[in-house]
Amino acid sequence: MMQGMKRRVAMFPDGQLDVQFSLQKDSTQLKKLLGDSKLYIDPGQVVENYRSDREDPYEPLLNEVYSKYGPEYLKYLPQGLLVSLLGRYMKAHCRQGDHVVILDFPHSIKDAIKFENEVSSASKLLVPKESL
Repeated sequence: MMQGMKRRVAMFPDGQLDVQFSLQKDSTQLKKLLGDSKLYIDPGQVVENYRSDREDPYEPLLNEVYSKYGPEYLKYLPQGLLVSLLGRYMKAHCRQGDHVVILDFPHSIKDAIKFENEVSSASKLLVPKESL
């Protein structure tokens, strides 16, 4: 018997959002293919948003990583932080029934698994033809 164990529940249970991961960074081509009705989320802009918010608890850490690595700092965030920040952003900006495309994500299998466990499951991984 497994008593006392709680299954982690994602922020957005299955069916609340349609989330798609895209390995493309640029939303212009995707908007032509998928349309403007989707909510396009750029993880770089999300992290920048929190990095420039003096009131945000992660602002000092994000600026420390930025000052060490410069504009490429996203690659050097502590494991899981990008997913946590995306989750916070989505909780504030997404509503039930939204169709969401997350650009240039995931960067690793670990990120994809953490995102699906904690934020929302993804229905598709969009890969540009050039990458195949």
